[in-house]
Amino acid sequence: MRSFKSFFLASACGLCLPLCAQQHPGTQAAAGTSGRQHLPMQIPPAPSGTAATPTPGQMTLNVVVTDRSGKPVSGLEKADFTLLQDKHPVPIEAFHAWDGSASAPPVGVFLAIDTVNIPYWRVAYVRQAVDAFLRENKGHLAHPVSVLWVTDTGVEVNSDTTDNGNLLAQEVRATSGKLRFLNRNAGSWGDIEQFQMSVQMLGQVVHALGRLPGRKLLIWLGPGWPMLDSPNIMLDGQQQQGLFNEIVGLTSWMRQSQITLYSVSQGIANINADLYEGFLGPVRKPSQANPPNLALKVLAVESGGIAMEPSNDLQIGIDTCAAQASTYYTIAFETTPAHRPDEYHSLLVHVNKRGLIARTVTGYYAQPPQAKR
Repeated sequence: MRSFKSFFLASACGLCLPLCAQQHPGTQAAAGTSGRQHLPMQIPPAPSGTAATPTPGQMTLNVVVTDRSGKPVSGLEKADFTLLQDKHPVPIEAFHAWDGSASAPPVGVFLAIDTVNIPYWRVAYVRQAVDAFLRENKGHLAHPVSVLWVTDTGVEVNSDTTDNGNLLAQEVRATSGKLRFLNRNAGSWGDIEQFQMSVQMLGQVVHALGRLPGRKLLIWLGPGWPMLDSPNIMLDGQQQQGLFNEIVGLTSWMRQSQITLYSVSQGIANINADLYEGFLGPVRKPSQANPPNLALKVLAVESGGIAMEPSNDLQIGIDTCAAQASTYYTIAFETTPAHRPDEYHSLLVHVNKRGLIARTVTGYYAQPPQAKR
């Protein structure tokens, strides 16, 4: 099998994701806007080759079940699960429990160190936490791991995917600091540039991982990018359509590629830590699309992953996410035929045992057979 580094280089070369040049808005606000300005928000394109979500047929979901402490739970059976599509129970056509045995499908863990959004004084701490994770169990990793550096000049792969944690830790230590160069004093314009750059980099990583077989856990180490939920930021219809297309394309590619996203960051939880929860609802049409719908924590939860509270023990956060690679379940069901392009259908999995939580993708965009994107 080709290494992830080879796949990533091939994918990145095929992407055209230039940063959109910024232009300052007019100095006068439109009448009745109370000083609100229509900022030239430009949405980066979805990864090339992203297929629209399924035509009617069978879909398979990866489901992780945890107890109240976050520990994955094994030993469940098909009868323990209830699947709701658009709030209505649907039959589970196929079921399988995986416990990390040799016969399980391939699983990879990918650690993305986001130096675009991590304050420079915390990058060293993140590297130390990654080093400690890689050296656990004497460097014998349960699954192949790859380390990515997300920088303001692109995404760099630290090494080929390997289960040799000691070797990978040596390479991470030898890597020079990757620091962002954006001006943090740039105000809202800096936030817009940071948002666009971050979404582009995530798209590059998702596109590359999508070319690899099996299930992928993408653990994003960083606080995420600006949510751009300011009332000063307004989108016109064309921009909302572009944002909606990005949401459909990115989430569809992640689901089809079996990519589960996790958000892990160092720090102390504050009053703004849960603002993302207000944007977890489905985006059914372009007029509902807003930049916070592409926030890191929103995408993580909607992929079936976890948006962890900031913590000063980053290693525990990485351990918690990586532990969900081995024990999980797959369930298959018949999708609902779509009557229009980009028709959203919600998904929810219940486990019929007290105290257990099931996580999987929260929905999908379906397409009628004749729809082409």
